[in-house]
Amino acid sequence: RFLLRTRRSARVASLENSVGASVAGSVEFSVPGRDLSEMILESLSREVAEELGLKSGEFTVTPLACAREMVRGNRPQLFAFVTTRLDREQVAARISSLQESRREHSEFRFIPLPDGRLGESERATFDFEGKMCYYLLEEWLAPR
Repeated sequence: RFLLRTRRSARVASLENSVGASVAGSVEFSVPGRDLSEMILESLSREVAEELGLKSGEFTVTPLACAREMVRGNRPQLFAFVTTRLDREQVAARISSLQESRREHSEFRFIPLPDGRLGESERATFDFEGKMCYYLLEEWLAPR
């Protein structure tokens, strides 16, 4: 198990130059006849393709939580766990093949999660969205 840790580009609309979630984006709430789960899956799948270069069928999205982002106008925040059977080298190659002008991260690396947890020094580097993502992931991966 590895966690893809990214540093957001200086070009993005929010949390620029911070360490956070592997993929972030907006959800289209105006699509009629859709439930929240379908909106998360559709929107996050689009973001995974754009930001990581993965194709449909190469990853799985598991919705985890919904929150409100008070610091940005009480906007909804949706969190999900994205997994792939591709190895780190394949994922790194996909990210590296994206046009540099369109990349939303300035750097990325894979962090081992041998027991489903990160050390405090690694967790401390994340911005608030990254910390929320990490703690939800840690809870999801905890033995039941």
